[in-house]
Amino acid sequence: MNDLLKNILADLRVETLDEFDRNFTRKAFFNRPWPERRAPGGRGSLLVVTGRMRRSLRCRVSGGSLSFYSDAAYFSLHNRGGTVP
Repeated sequence: MNDLLKNILADLRVETLDEFDRNFTRKAFFNRPWPERRAPGGRGSLLVVTGRMRRSLRCRVSGGSLSFYSDAAYFSLHNRGGTVP
């Protein structure tokens, strides 16, 4: 991979992680607001109670692409949907 592409991907990685972090501040996925809680009385907003998920988001550059991931077990549930046992 040439240096220009490496630099572009490194910059894009930083900018995208910053933008995802801002989603937690604005309580929306870019311009689409997060849904309200279904169960009343919960702490915090739908995706911010302890801040663990927000802090867990990572990104790696592999080849010519970026991969976003989290080690929070419930991250996928929030991102893709599903049921909690």
